[in-house]
Amino acid sequence: MRTIEHIKRELEPRALLSVSNAHDDARISYRLDSNTVQDMHEFISVIGDYLNYHHETCLGGRLPDFQAEEMAKEIVERHHKRSGGNLLSAYTQANTGLNGGMRKILDVIADELREDALRRYTNHVLDTYVTPNAWPEKVALIRELVAVLKLDGADTDHPERYASDYKALIETYLRNLRRTEEAFFRM
Repeated sequence: MRTIEHIKRELEPRALLSVSNAHDDARISYRLDSNTVQDMHEFISVIGDYLNYHHETCLGGRLPDFQAEEMAKEIVERHHKRSGGNLLSAYTQANTGLNGGMRKILDVIADELREDALRRYTNHVLDTYVTPNAWPEKVALIRELVAVLKLDGADTDHPERYASDYKALIETYLRNLRRTEEAFFRM
């Protein structure tokens, strides 16, 4: 079996579920007493407690409270900045219960932790089949990818030209393959 086939098998949706299910289960099993918080201290305490619960449930260990709180704040802030907000707008959401309140804030943390785990798993699989410092392995993988895609217009005679970007190319290939499969299932 070719390297690209091994990678496809290990990164197929069912295999990825083994990574993401633990994160979904952690989010589902965490219970909130209220969908709102009274003040910023409670907000930070709840998001830190949730991050620690999630971390312990999925990875088997707790972080110091200040680490969990700061990580949670960073995740929430980063998410809200994408839509023009910040940590204070996230707190307002949690304080008022609008836009999903605290449940939505915890969903944001869970989603980011799940995506991080999936990214790490993907990198692990790629590094398992292609040694990061083995240029010939990278070139061979790109050669396989070019053969599978039957590309016209790309410089297919020189796969080494694309080998330094092998991870991004494989991830793009797999993402688009999944989208195509999903489209067939919907029809």
